[in-house]
Amino acid sequence: MSSSVKGKFVKEMLPGMKKHGQYRGAGMLEVTSDGIWVEGKHVYTLRQRWLFACGIFVGMVVLTGGSLAPGIIIMYLVVEYIWLKDGNQLISFERVERYNAIPKKKLVGIQFQGTEFEAPIVMQSAEWRTIYDELVRYIPHPRVG
Repeated sequence: MSSSVKGKFVKEMLPGMKKHGQYRGAGMLEVTSDGIWVEGKHVYTLRQRWLFACGIFVGMVVLTGGSLAPGIIIMYLVVEYIWLKDGNQLISFERVERYNAIPKKKLVGIQFQGTEFEAPIVMQSAEWRTIYDELVRYIPHPRVG
């Protein structure tokens, strides 16, 4: 038996998580007997984001002869919410360190062992309880709160 929900990955930090969610935009979480299947996109590494932002900045300055230089806020929005990497993956239950939910905000978060630009995952969905209950069923111990 499996449970899946569609929702929006958000940059929020839930109690017990090490940092903000690294996935962005629309996506899906599915809990199966094999683990947690994630469909969505996540940010690149911090180094890649800085290089990309600097490249766009220099490129715009050169192409416009110095008359147009994008600001830091625009560059931040591009590298955090537009320029994303496909992050479809199966997370085994052994890799899950902790999980938590904030019912008022309809958020569920999963902290797992992975690269710094993949973990944790925070999803906002009206069906958050479905995933949370399945996590409790398969992984009763790393729950926070």
